[in-house]
Amino acid sequence: MCSSDLYDKWYGLNLDYSRIFIGPLLENMDSWLDRTHFRDQLTQWIGQDLHQYMHPDFFTVERNSEINKLWKKFRENSLATGWTPKTHILIAHAEDDLSVPTRVATYTCEQFRKRGARLRSHYGKGGHYEFGKWFFLR
Repeated sequence: MCSSDLYDKWYGLNLDYSRIFIGPLLENMDSWLDRTHFRDQLTQWIGQDLHQYMHPDFFTVERNSEINKLWKKFRENSLATGWTPKTHILIAHAEDDLSVPTRVATYTCEQFRKRGARLRSHYGKGGHYEFGKWFFLR
Protein backbone atom coordinates (compact mmCIF):
# COMPACT_ATOMS: atom_id res chain seq x y z
CA MET A 1 0.00 0.00 0.00
CA CYS A 2 1.56 3.29 -1.07
CA SER A 3 0.99 6.73 0.45
CA SER A 4 -1.50 7.68 -2.27
CA ASP A 5 -3.51 4.54 -1.51
CA LEU A 6 -3.44 5.30 2.23
CA TYR A 7 -4.61 8.87 1.60
CA ASP A 8 -7.27 7.55 -0.77
CA LYS A 9 -8.74 5.22 1.86
CA TRP A 10 -8.25 7.49 4.91
CA TYR A 11 -9.78 10.59 3.30
CA GLY A 12 -12.24 8.80 0.99
CA LEU A 13 -10.77 10.45 -2.11
CA ASN A 14 -11.98 7.76 -4.53
CA LEU A 15 -8.92 8.23 -6.74
CA ASP A 16 -8.68 7.19 -10.37
CA TYR A 17 -5.13 5.85 -10.38
CA SER A 18 -4.96 5.90 -14.18
CA ARG A 19 -4.64 9.68 -13.79
CA ILE A 20 -1.84 9.39 -11.21
CA PHE A 21 0.42 6.53 -12.36
CA ILE A 22 1.38 5.19 -15.79
CA GLY A 23 2.93 2.10 -17.32
CA PRO A 24 3.90 -1.00 -15.37
CA LEU A 25 3.38 0.70 -11.99
CA LEU A 26 -0.25 1.44 -12.83
CA GLU A 27 -0.77 -2.08 -14.16
CA ASN A 28 0.82 -3.77 -11.13
CA MET A 29 0.31 -1.33 -8.27
CA ASP A 30 -1.89 -3.61 -6.16
CA SER A 31 0.75 -6.34 -6.00
CA TRP A 32 3.88 -4.19 -6.19
CA LEU A 33 2.84 -1.72 -3.49
CA ASP A 34 1.42 -4.22 -1.01
CA ARG A 35 4.39 -3.84 1.39
CA THR A 36 5.71 -7.36 0.75
CA HIS A 37 8.61 -6.40 -1.53
CA PHE A 38 12.08 -5.05 -0.80
CA ARG A 39 13.26 -1.66 -2.04
CA ASP A 40 15.72 -3.14 -4.54
CA GLN A 41 12.98 -5.24 -6.11
CA LEU A 42 10.64 -2.26 -6.40
CA THR A 43 13.41 -0.12 -7.85
CA GLN A 44 14.10 -2.79 -10.45
CA TRP A 45 10.43 -2.90 -11.46
CA ILE A 46 9.50 0.77 -11.12
CA GLY A 47 12.80 2.57 -11.64
CA GLN A 48 13.97 5.78 -9.99
CA ASP A 49 12.83 8.35 -12.53
CA LEU A 50 9.41 9.81 -11.64
CA HIS A 51 8.78 10.49 -15.33
CA GLN A 52 8.68 6.74 -15.95
CA TYR A 53 5.79 6.02 -13.58
CA MET A 54 3.95 9.24 -12.75
CA HIS A 55 1.22 10.60 -15.03
CA PRO A 56 2.52 13.49 -17.20
CA ASP A 57 0.05 15.84 -15.47
CA PHE A 58 2.07 15.39 -12.26
CA PHE A 59 4.74 17.61 -13.82
CA THR A 60 2.46 20.45 -14.91
CA VAL A 61 1.41 23.47 -12.86
CA GLU A 62 -2.27 22.63 -13.33
CA ARG A 63 -1.85 18.90 -12.62
CA ASN A 64 -5.21 17.10 -12.95
CA SER A 65 -8.18 16.64 -10.63
CA GLU A 66 -6.93 13.33 -9.20
CA ILE A 67 -3.41 14.59 -8.52
CA ASN A 68 -4.87 17.78 -7.05
CA LYS A 69 -6.94 15.72 -4.59
CA LEU A 70 -3.73 14.12 -3.33
CA TRP A 71 -1.74 17.35 -3.45
CA LYS A 72 -4.32 19.06 -1.22
CA LYS A 73 -3.97 16.34 1.42
CA PHE A 74 -0.18 16.29 1.11
CA ARG A 75 -0.12 20.05 1.79
CA GLU A 76 -2.44 19.66 4.79
CA ASN A 77 -0.09 17.05 6.26
CA SER A 78 3.21 18.65 5.25
CA LEU A 79 6.01 18.69 7.79
CA ALA A 80 7.64 21.51 5.84
CA THR A 81 4.75 23.89 6.39
CA GLY A 82 3.00 22.52 9.46
CA TRP A 83 5.79 21.73 11.91
CA THR A 84 8.92 23.34 13.30
CA PRO A 85 11.63 21.06 14.70
CA LYS A 86 12.62 21.84 18.28
CA THR A 87 16.01 20.18 18.03
CA HIS A 88 18.88 20.61 15.61
CA ILE A 89 18.30 18.49 12.52
CA LEU A 90 20.28 17.55 9.44
CA ILE A 91 18.60 17.23 6.06
CA ALA A 92 20.71 15.37 3.52
CA HIS A 93 19.72 14.98 -0.12
CA ALA A 94 21.28 13.81 -3.37
CA GLU A 95 21.48 16.52 -6.01
CA ASP A 96 21.06 13.85 -8.71
CA ASP A 97 18.06 12.19 -7.02
CA LEU A 98 15.51 11.06 -9.61
CA SER A 99 13.00 9.80 -7.01
CA VAL A 100 12.56 12.90 -4.87
CA PRO A 101 13.42 16.19 -6.57
CA THR A 102 16.08 18.29 -4.83
CA ARG A 103 13.65 21.19 -4.64
CA VAL A 104 11.68 19.21 -2.01
CA ALA A 105 14.65 19.24 0.38
CA THR A 106 15.51 22.83 -0.48
CA TYR A 107 11.94 23.99 0.14
CA THR A 108 11.79 22.12 3.44
CA CYS A 109 15.05 23.69 4.60
CA GLU A 110 13.87 27.17 3.60
CA GLN A 111 10.56 26.77 5.43
CA PHE A 112 12.19 25.44 8.60
CA ARG A 113 14.76 28.26 8.60
CA LYS A 114 12.03 30.89 8.18
CA ARG A 115 10.50 29.61 11.40
CA GLY A 116 13.81 29.65 13.26
CA ALA A 117 14.65 25.95 13.22
CA ARG A 118 18.23 24.93 13.86
CA LEU A 119 19.08 23.15 10.67
CA ARG A 120 22.03 21.94 8.69
CA SER A 121 21.70 20.71 5.13
CA HIS A 122 24.05 18.51 3.16
CA TYR A 123 23.80 17.84 -0.56
CA GLY A 124 25.75 15.15 -2.36
CA LYS A 125 25.77 12.81 -5.33
CA GLY A 126 24.80 9.20 -5.85
CA GLY A 127 21.07 9.26 -6.45
CA HIS A 128 18.30 8.54 -3.98
CA TYR A 129 19.47 5.13 -2.81
CA GLU A 130 23.25 5.27 -3.04
CA PHE A 131 23.46 8.68 -1.36
CA GLY A 132 21.06 7.46 1.32
CA LYS A 133 23.25 4.43 1.98
CA TRP A 134 26.36 6.63 2.13
CA PHE A 135 24.66 9.00 4.56
CA PHE A 136 23.53 6.31 6.98
CA LEU A 137 26.72 4.27 6.81
CA ARG A 138 29.24 7.10 7.19
